[in-house]
Amino acid sequence: MKVQSCIPVDFIVVIDALDECENEDSVSQILDLFLSTAYTIPIRFLISSRPEIEIARKMEGQPDRHGGVRLVLHELESNMVKADIGRYMREELKDIPLSDEKWRSLIDRCGLLFAYASTTCRYIRNAYETKTLDEALNTMANVASMLMEHGDICVIDGHYKATLDRAFGHSGMNPADKQRMKEALDTVIHSIEPMTLSTMTELLRLRNVEQAGALLLPLQSVLNVNKENGIVTMLHESFRGFMLSSRRSAPHHCQSPFGHIAMAEVCLRTISTNYAKFNICALHSSCLLDNEVEDPEKRISELIPPGLMYACRCWATHLKLGGLRPELIDRVGDFFSSKLLLWMEVMNLTKHMAYGAGIIQDVEKWCIVSGARLFFRRFDTTSIQEHEAPEDLAVLAHDASHFVSVFANHPVSRSTPRIYMSMLAFWPRSRPISAAYIPRISGLVRPTGTAIDRRQLALIATWKVSTRSVGSMGLTADGGRLVAPSEKSIEVYDTTTGESVLNLTDERAESVDYVAISPDGTSVVFSREYGIAYVWDTRNERTVTQLLPDDVSGVLSLAFSCDGSRVACGLRNGEVYICGIQQEASSVVRLTGHTGYVKSVVFSSDRLHLAS
Repeated sequence: MKVQSCIPVDFIVVIDALDECENEDSVSQILDLFLSTAYTIPIRFLISSRPEIEIARKMEGQPDRHGGVRLVLHELESNMVKADIGRYMREELKDIPLSDEKWRSLIDRCGLLFAYASTTCRYIRNAYETKTLDEALNTMANVASMLMEHGDICVIDGHYKATLDRAFGHSGMNPADKQRMKEALDTVIHSIEPMTLSTMTELLRLRNVEQAGALLLPLQSVLNVNKENGIVTMLHESFRGFMLSSRRSAPHHCQSPFGHIAMAEVCLRTISTNYAKFNICALHSSCLLDNEVEDPEKRISELIPPGLMYACRCWATHLKLGGLRPELIDRVGDFFSSKLLLWMEVMNLTKHMAYGAGIIQDVEKWCIVSGARLFFRRFDTTSIQEHEAPEDLAVLAHDASHFVSVFANHPVSRSTPRIYMSMLAFWPRSRPISAAYIPRISGLVRPTGTAIDRRQLALIATWKVSTRSVGSMGLTADGGRLVAPSEKSIEVYDTTTGESVLNLTDERAESVDYVAISPDGTSVVFSREYGIAYVWDTRNERTVTQLLPDDVSGVLSLAFSCDGSRVACGLRNGEVYICGIQQEASSVVRLTGHTGYVKSVVFSSDRLHLAS
């Protein structure tokens, strides 16, 4: 206090990287001193630190009481942080010639992590000095994980490992909480979409959101929890690569695909144990459309918890990424035989039903490969009995795929209760879905008669693609993509959702009559009636080339060979042209013999024969 008059009024002491002090007691004493109100010396302290658990606990809530300013890097505007990282990197590498495109790539790759930016600068400078700059830039651009394998980039790994060692080695945490913390970390690493603390709480069966936040507190140096919405994210994508590498992250390694197996099981368990077994949002009438129900958003937010939403949307992806695991067969079987309709309710009410067919199709493929047989429970009014399924799991999954596809692509989906009152009631009694669910639900209409018994299943989906007549369409070999012409463009649709995923608006694509798509979906050929044939490379969205020589026109039919290497064109003058899709227009083969229009052409599966 004696020297107070000699200290400038704007005197600031900067203490950088407080977290690197190895003595926790010293750190605690320093912070207690700074945060004490006993002294009113005219000095400001600027402290930077990673949010290690002891430091974070002491600083939490302090600004409001002491008039200080607390800035959390990952709570700032991301554009502001990126701009600072960009300025830092340009200064560090100012003597190295890099194009604007290279600069953007380098800065974007660093995300919001200054440590990554620092080690990237050292990596680039070392490459420049050893005359391998181009090689280094290409490595970084093409394979993100390779960056972590070079030289002093291991500093990042060291940071990650030190954080995990401190978190899991903390003496104040009991073994049970350490196990829960590991499960929470694994959940973040393997999550398919951004996960909130609320979602994590439900999936991991924690007591409350506060417990989830407390488990992640020691990991704040690698994970960020948004204060406003509770979304948990990694501070940098490189952390995921670190955690999935057993060599780099042992003993904290997240084992994939086992992590996805665990997540699939957690999701299926969440769906299975949900308190509601029917009509989850308590909708009073199937006569009302979902958007006619009073305050539907409020009902959904109150009655469909976030963990259940995540489980319904993502369980199939975890299942696919986890691979074939016998321990999941029973849970998948239980889902199809008793939880499918509840899952459909959640997907439909939350406006995700368009993706439902694709989700079930993925699971159907999993079931086909697994070759498992299903045991499902048939419920009646007096007892619960277990029977061997009359159909195997793959057959039940296939019928579920049909059921979901019909509902998702039909106007009946505008009313969620119609899953039961219309879809299930009118589903053929001989089908596996009817056998699994109708005995458990009372009050359904029971249509009978020859027409019902003989009715053939068909996917009902109506997509308006054009106001003019559609002359032709094409499907990829797996049925996942459909190409069709519209008035002023050519559209490629996802057949599971009916959404357009690609479109060509080139003037040559206007008023097209004939289209065909290659089996793998990478090429589309098209032509107007009596017009010129063109090829559209869907991998390069705007790349269109002429298929035939300039003097050949009059197209009336198009077809791809089964391997996608050749295209046949039938013309109005009776000629047929066969062209290699990757060859010059001058290399086409002309076939003659017809005396009239060639309105249809088709290849044999072995590519050796063509019918016209």
